[in-house]
Amino acid sequence: MKPRLDAPAVDRGCLLIVDDERFVLNALTRLLRRDQHDIVTVEAPTQALDVLRERPVGVIVSDYRMPEMDGVQFLRQARDVAPEAIRIILSGYAEIHAILSAVNDGGIHKYLTKPWNDEQLRLEVKAGFDQYVLAKTNRLLQETLQCRNEELLALTSSLEAEQARQQENFRATIEMLVAVPKMKHPDEVVHTERVRAICRAMGEALGWRADDIESLGLAARLHDIGNLGVDSRILLKEDALSAEERSAVQQHTVYPEKILHGVTGMEEIVRILHSHHENFDGSGYPDGLKGDAIPRASQILYIADAYDALRLQRPYRPPLTPEEAVALITHAAARSFDPVLMEPFRSVISAVEPSDGPDRLKS
Repeated sequence: MKPRLDAPAVDRGCLLIVDDERFVLNALTRLLRRDQHDIVTVEAPTQALDVLRERPVGVIVSDYRMPEMDGVQFLRQARDVAPEAIRIILSGYAEIHAILSAVNDGGIHKYLTKPWNDEQLRLEVKAGFDQYVLAKTNRLLQETLQCRNEELLALTSSLEAEQARQQENFRATIEMLVAVPKMKHPDEVVHTERVRAICRAMGEALGWRADDIESLGLAARLHDIGNLGVDSRILLKEDALSAEERSAVQQHTVYPEKILHGVTGMEEIVRILHSHHENFDGSGYPDGLKGDAIPRASQILYIADAYDALRLQRPYRPPLTPEEAVALITHAAARSFDPVLMEPFRSVISAVEPSDGPDRLKS
């Protein structure tokens, strides 16, 4: 259901009758009282102006010929005091030119001749009140709408400030999470940035949206955060790992969910990290996902991580050349990696990987 702006209650105001002859005032009062109007009568325009200053007036009915000032002069002053009041003038035919001039410049809404027709006068007064209520209701609605808009702008500004604060906290959290593994294993700094660069380049090569590329790049920066939950002695061990140790290492894909629990906006990152060691044939971990069941971002991260690991110096082997590393990754396609991703992977490596070292991937 759409929100509704209800019409405000509007005071109809009184009916102000101005005439210097008491018997005319009495006659008009008897006639117009039938329609349940709140009627105020005065014999002098100056008194009428005081009434307009003191209380709401919806409709003014004024004679033209009066001693202090004529009806046109009075109603023009009345417009300045109570611009929303509907102004009606009663007069004989002799003054029609002066009155029509006032009608044309907006000083008077309606001109009726004397002697008046009772039913016509009643209808015109009723229509005047309807017009007054409508105009006042529209003004109040506009004021209410303006107030609501100002409140909405203030709320939007507050929300934007809160969002900026949360984003800043988010960035600070990410930087802290990225920094902690580097403190334990400083040699992983270059590896992390290179994996991120390859992931982003592959996302761009595949035509991904900017926000998806950002998520993939962020996951790449955090792809080893799960190692915080793994015994450092296992991670630094140079000999072959036992079955128990391999199982402990494999838990690093599960730990990000625990580490990032409660950090707003990290749900997609956790999903990518959870599956970034799943093999395409279903032989990977932690869930044994197969083929398209593995998130595409996780598959890309797996390729980038595996490639750069081959390019790094290890205690048990020298670093592989780009050509050797690409050949091994390609050979493992269909078992470990999605064959469809091999062509964009090779294109990215050929574009960003120099033949004499990894420095170009630091962007």
